[in-house]
Amino acid sequence: MVKVLHLITNLDGGGAERQLLHLCRDQDPRISYHVLSLRQAGDLLPSFQATGKYLGSLGMTSGRPSISALVSLCHFIKEVRPDVIQTWLYHADLIGLLASKVMNVPALFWNIRCSDMDLSRYSNLTRLVVWLNKKLSTYPSGILFNSYAGQKAHQVLGYKNKNWHYMPNGFNIPAFNPQPSQKEQIRDHLGIPHNAHVVGMVARVDPMKDYDTLFKAVATVQKKDPHLHLVVIGKDTENLAYKFTGDQDRLHCLGFQKAPSSFIPCFDMFVLASRFGEGFPNVIGEAMALGIPSFSSNVGDARHIIGDSAFLFKKEKAKELEKKITDFFLLSQKDKQDLSKACHERIKSHYSLETLHRNYRDLYLKTNKVNA
Repeated sequence: MVKVLHLITNLDGGGAERQLLHLCRDQDPRISYHVLSLRQAGDLLPSFQATGKYLGSLGMTSGRPSISALVSLCHFIKEVRPDVIQTWLYHADLIGLLASKVMNVPALFWNIRCSDMDLSRYSNLTRLVVWLNKKLSTYPSGILFNSYAGQKAHQVLGYKNKNWHYMPNGFNIPAFNPQPSQKEQIRDHLGIPHNAHVVGMVARVDPMKDYDTLFKAVATVQKKDPHLHLVVIGKDTENLAYKFTGDQDRLHCLGFQKAPSSFIPCFDMFVLASRFGEGFPNVIGEAMALGIPSFSSNVGDARHIIGDSAFLFKKEKAKELEKKITDFFLLSQKDKQDLSKACHERIKSHYSLETLHRNYRDLYLKTNKVNA
């Protein structure tokens, strides 16, 4: 059996954390997964605990390097004796590399989930960690990317490693099967009329997500469309209403939701307005799997996921997004239904959970065989 120790920054409800959770639910008897987080429990802690594979936290505090965390990680490595350490996100990449070298772990893979990050918007510590990772990037056994855009951006940044792997995200397709009545039920719960035109976005509040462009476009369209509502879901979105210059009665800020995809069926169209940093945006895949036509700024691998450039707009261009929204709601009901079916089928055929599991299994089994 191949023992894999996963190290991730936190257990919040982001895309990386959800993909790791999917991976931990793989039942292949040839691989044993164990999970550690750098920081204390996040929103997905109960879900990870339910898998029986969560070991605990290293107790780090955001923005503070910790020698004691490195020592704790070494103790966990001594206990688990992993064949492979798999790190997720920049800070975990760095501490995982240091610990793997100290403890002589046979293989270490970094898992990078973003693309062209605008590091000027982040802390000095984060910039230092990325710089150190760049200098040390030849040492991991390999680097995994969930997007072509992420690999290209990090090569330009100066990451050097001869063993690159493309590992796109995967989705549990059978779980994305909303019932016909679900749309109306969710709208009733949110106080949205059944005949409303609903645009939705799922993203935490972060400089990269660009709620400003989304708000500007929707507020403008609302002046022409009295039926247009906007739903936003994600950490800290409950505090965004003051930024919206449109009709406050047609804005629904839901904050963090443990299962954000359970609200997506009430959308008519999904939008991701990010200005930078996206690799493989999970939320686009989830919306499409639910049959929701999805529009995105041209960031990360959005073009590959959506598969049709007509559903892309230039980042930070509210006028372009405004036109996409207006044109979409002018489509016939049949055209919208055809788009819905095409979205679901694209995710089903290209990004299934079975493909995700197979990709990681093959990597770990091959690596263990080489190191045996």
